[in-house]
Amino acid sequence: MRIDTSKFESAILASNLKCERKKSRVTIYGATGRSVIVPSGKSASIVFLVGFESKEHGAPAGKHTTGTVTQVLSWEGTEDEVLARFASLLTLLAALPAVEKVQRTAKPKADAPKGFSSAIPAADPAARKALIEKVAREKGVKVSPKANVNGANAAQ
Repeated sequence: MRIDTSKFESAILASNLKCERKKSRVTIYGATGRSVIVPSGKSASIVFLVGFESKEHGAPAGKHTTGTVTQVLSWEGTEDEVLARFASLLTLLAALPAVEKVQRTAKPKADAPKGFSSAIPAADPAARKALIEKVAREKGVKVSPKANVNGANAAQ
């Protein structure tokens, strides 16, 4: 069953909730993180519940389940019953508290091994050059003759 979208307008206006009209939908906002979406157009066959669920108003979203949409408005009964359920849903939406933000905590950092450059003795340029050449042989790469094998501040 499809319902003329203009019939949802009276319930939306009566709810005094903030709404945003876009080309493809009308979003009715409740508390932070909660809203109801009605598709725009001549008629609608689905209304999305975003950020909350309702046993008396909702039905499983099925293939429309995405992110915070897990239910849609129950479309059972006559057109008048669906519109009354929608008006009741907006009253519920106005009474819901804001979604509680969950602060993510950073995982404790593992002890990182010392970097490659700190493993090279900086005080002894010959030892530094020997270590660089050894690693280059193990990796199968050549050390450029222009490479600064005497340490980062060797030119100074």
